[in-house]
Amino acid sequence: MSTTQTGDQNQSWKFILLLAIVAVVFSGLFDHDVWTPDEPRVAAIIHSMYLTGDYIIPQFAGISFVEKPPVFFIVSTLFMHATGLDAIMAGRLALALLCLGSLAATYRIAYLFKGENFAWVALAVLGTLEGFVLNFHWLRVDAALMFTTIAAIWAFSEAYLRQKLGFLVIAGAFTGLAFLSKGPVAIVLCIGLAWVPLITRAIYLRKQFPEQAAPIGHFVLMHVVGIAAMCLVAASWIYPFYKTASPDLWKAWFWDNQVGRLTGSATNTLGHNHAGKPFYYINGILEYGALGPSISAMARTCHLQASSTKAAYLD
Repeated sequence: MSTTQTGDQNQSWKFILLLAIVAVVFSGLFDHDVWTPDEPRVAAIIHSMYLTGDYIIPQFAGISFVEKPPVFFIVSTLFMHATGLDAIMAGRLALALLCLGSLAATYRIAYLFKGENFAWVALAVLGTLEGFVLNFHWLRVDAALMFTTIAAIWAFSEAYLRQKLGFLVIAGAFTGLAFLSKGPVAIVLCIGLAWVPLITRAIYLRKQFPEQAAPIGHFVLMHVVGIAAMCLVAASWIYPFYKTASPDLWKAWFWDNQVGRLTGSATNTLGHNHAGKPFYYINGILEYGALGPSISAMARTCHLQASSTKAAYLD
């Protein structure tokens, strides 16, 4: 009997943790005024998309708005149709679900790396971080960027750490959605920073356990299929936008907003008051995106060095 009670107690804290995280995610999400400057603009774009049914070129006050790709606007508009909520409430519901999806993907990534206990710790830490919670309480496209990025990293982790190469197709699809959430910055500086160590690990595992590895031809083929999935998902919006938009609008979206954000040159034109600061956006992303992996890599290196020293000493 005592063993059963102990087992129930060991499981009860997980249920309590999940309830606490859900409470944090939804707490204060639906009962605050719109936060300037982003939320009024995003809500207006969602409402306009709902009224016009135009999912290709978002409109803000009757003017084409191409500063941000459309994924978050489309998702929120679909929630308006499905639930009958207004633009603000539908957008915030989308925030909550994207947040829960990001947490679920994070749990699975941590589980693949270090097991169940580590996964629960990762879930608890991320789910209660102020910056993470704030990002999903703020009506802006960054929520879609975070979810699609984490989901892509999860799929890559499944493919490389478990040798389930079919997940590369899912990874490619989420990478395409990440592009449609924030542009090339999402691929180069968010997903790319995680993909490099993951593919390196996959190559190492192939060398260490060749009998369990898929044939090299299949390995390469699935990467090609994954890239094709990424391109198809991205093209599902880019191509109709290219055919519909004027040359000036295409330039504003592609060169000013996408290439410009990646290189930092867009700081002169987007009204963010960072003129003369090349790579401003890259520096900001690296500050948050690269610090954690860098610390983890250094900790891992120190651990391996300590293990090698200990083994040499014992020998």
